[in-house]
Amino acid sequence: MVKASQHVKRILQLLKSHRDNPERVTDEIIKEATVVAEKVGLEEDITSMPRIVGKQRHRSNHPLESPSEFWKRSLIIPYLDSVITSLETRFAEENTPSFALSKLHPHKCKRCHSKISQELVKLSLCFIIYQTQKLKSSFGSNSGIINQTQQIKPLLIS
Repeated sequence: MVKASQHVKRILQLLKSHRDNPERVTDEIIKEATVVAEKVGLEEDITSMPRIVGKQRHRSNHPLESPSEFWKRSLIIPYLDSVITSLETRFAEENTPSFALSKLHPHKCKRCHSKISQELVKLSLCFIIYQTQKLKSSFGSNSGIINQTQQIKPLLIS
């Protein structure tokens, strides 16, 4: 998990550097798109801007000088902002403890034969049973989750 966290931080740094210099990124994307369009045989000029009208309904209407500026403002910057925000939210420091819970996965606990890991498994099972009892009192005993947790109780005895 530490490696994944470091990898996400490097990706965020890269995306933020792209966000700080969107002109370079936009120019690179337009060049790549032009090359691909030529290979495919697309006859339209993909570097042109969509027409600007007085009342726009289905896309943003940026009155700009160049196609590069148009694509930068209407596509590149909003997309980079969205990806950066999403990654920062999903991999925030306050979410780190939830990643540590993956160590309690039964497959990983089977390989580890120490008493500490077995106690952690028992504690986590107790927590699951406690939470299902709370659910049972809130939603009733007909819930499928509650019936499945009844199968876990014998594991605590062994």
